[in-house]
Amino acid sequence: VVSGDPTRLRQLLGNLVANARRHGSVVAVEARRGPRGSIVVDVVDDGPGVEPALDPFARGVSGAGSTGYGLWLARGIAEAHGGSLELVRGGPGTRFRLVLPPAADGR
Repeated sequence: VVSGDPTRLRQLLGNLVANARRHGSVVAVEARRGPRGSIVVDVVDDGPGVEPALDPFARGVSGAGSTGYGLWLARGIAEAHGGSLELVRGGPGTRFRLVLPPAADGR
């Protein structure tokens, strides 16, 4: 369980899944408990991956003709909730990892 704005957290996950669907034909969402009770969510696609020179979180950067604001906004929402969002490089496709702190009551 995490604490936060449910609308913004849905927006964050929606942006990650929409990005994965835009670039891949198979999308997986994997969730698990991480260190110190954090919640770790990976959104993975089987697409071509992110070019090494590209910062996918830069405002207005798009590899597929979109506005380029989805990942930038998703990272901002994650950070506003005390978490992080990063691109995990290596392996096939693309993997974005979201880490959110557990709810304050420890549930």
